[in-house]
Amino acid sequence: MQHKPSPTKHLWLTLAAMFWLGNCFAGWSPDTIAVVEHPAVIDTSVNNGIGAGINGGLQLSNVFYHTSLDTAYRSPLSYIISGQFNLSWKKITLPFSFILSEQERNFRQPFNQFGASPQYKWVTIHAGYRNITFSPYTLAGHTFLGGGVELNPGKLRFAAIYGRFTKAVHPDSVLILPGQSAYDRYALSVKLGVGKATNYFDVMYLKGWDNPNAIINVTDTSIARPASNSVLGFTLHQQMGKHFLLKLTTAASVFTNDINSSEVEATDKGVIKLIDAFNVNTSTQFHYAVDGSFGYTGNNFGIGAAYKRISPDYKSMGVYFVTNDVEQYTLIPSVNLWKRKIRLGGSVGFEHDNLAANRSFQTERVIGSANVSINPSPVFGITGNYYNYSIGQIQGIKQLNDTIRLAQVNRGITITPRITLGKKQLRHMVLFTYDTRNLDDKNVYTATYTEYQTSTQFINYAITHIDKGYTITLSANNNAIKSEVVNTSYRGGSVGVSKSFYKNTLNVSVNGGYNIIAQTIDGGGNMLNYNTNISYRFFKKHLVSLFGYSNIFNSATATIPSYTDYTFRLQYQYSFAKKSIL
Repeated sequence: MQHKPSPTKHLWLTLAAMFWLGNCFAGWSPDTIAVVEHPAVIDTSVNNGIGAGINGGLQLSNVFYHTSLDTAYRSPLSYIISGQFNLSWKKITLPFSFILSEQERNFRQPFNQFGASPQYKWVTIHAGYRNITFSPYTLAGHTFLGGGVELNPGKLRFAAIYGRFTKAVHPDSVLILPGQSAYDRYALSVKLGVGKATNYFDVMYLKGWDNPNAIINVTDTSIARPASNSVLGFTLHQQMGKHFLLKLTTAASVFTNDINSSEVEATDKGVIKLIDAFNVNTSTQFHYAVDGSFGYTGNNFGIGAAYKRISPDYKSMGVYFVTNDVEQYTLIPSVNLWKRKIRLGGSVGFEHDNLAANRSFQTERVIGSANVSINPSPVFGITGNYYNYSIGQIQGIKQLNDTIRLAQVNRGITITPRITLGKKQLRHMVLFTYDTRNLDDKNVYTATYTEYQTSTQFINYAITHIDKGYTITLSANNNAIKSEVVNTSYRGGSVGVSKSFYKNTLNVSVNGGYNIIAQTIDGGGNMLNYNTNISYRFFKKHLVSLFGYSNIFNSATATIPSYTDYTFRLQYQYSFAKKSIL
């Protein structure tokens, strides 16, 4: 049995690590420190091209959680260690980041991740855990372990990456449900283009494959099947003059769901070469995606049109998820009036699925929205938003029964006026929000179970004194959800105070809220929550903060248990910048 450290021991180990790491960096001269509010924001201006420099930050945090309930929704004790560093020498920059957590003990996919992307002029090298985007339908933000290079000399745009995209997860009858196993998945992707930020044309290719030897028992149909994928796409971004913009993204994907499926018979030599090149067999699918827009933007008027079509089952190994089987048409107008003090905008669109005409029913949507912003003076302003989304079904390959026909309309309106008063040092702000939304079901057989209406009124007052460093906020809220099944309401308010001391080195904030909850079924109850945040910066580069949050729920009925939970987070941050380390 694995031994788990006690919370006390865990806390002392974390505190010791915090102060040991702080002392390691304590020898750096404070005169060269560039203080940043968050260490993840790296100030690259510390190096003026002479010598070598380093800057960045380190964070260590412990989170303690406790609840009076028998089942907790999170671990009672956790920690995270992360850091960002930026080495620079003349025109060379070497960014580096890492994250460490106890999560590695519980999950089979990698969580502890290290990566760096050094850059020299127009050359960037990627190594370790990285996520890079070439286009939304080829390679888009998928984390991989590997390497890559980007070259951007002048108008040339070249990039290439290779790595492991998924770590193998072996089937486990206890911990892993059928279908949740996975193979080691690898991919390489290349992008070649020409242009700059406002005008460019890129062609990209991705090849992905699973290692069939990662899971031995290939005869077990309950586990995942080894797959392969080839994706070819291009992206066009063209600014035409001052007022017109054309954007177009397309991709074609050849996805073989099981490389062990039976082969496709062919006699033509050209077809045979294509089959061999793309690993085509009886499980192979070919799909495509098209996404484009064209728009005009003038001084006081603008209009745009967009079109999207993504074929059913479209997928790429370089993208986590793509909404497929959809076709959209959208028109987007906008206008400015009264010397741009009034801005009107909106959109109207049509969308449907069943592109392959093989679904039982086809779903259609009409999407409309409008927004207005009125700002006659710095003292007063108001914004408003309205939307109307309708969804319905028509017959597909099956006869549509009226008792299950989907026919709904979602409507909503939000109005937010605001008032700002006072002078530079003392400011008053009042913000009011009114929001209402409802679902109207046109099917009389299902309306009783689906129709609902929500209503929200929120008012907030804040007073801020810049010289004295304090802010006081008061708010009141009224939220209600009504339906034929259940009615729920939340009514209450909150108060908060924040104050800075000793030239902003010590910051303290306290907030508390109380809500009365009423429900037609469970009876509701009341909820009290409060949080405190204390942070102290010392020696310019060290920041220690303590955050505490608590919920106290008192149930009005015996069927719903009352509970108390609280969370404490102790965090240490170290930010540094050194102009010269040579």
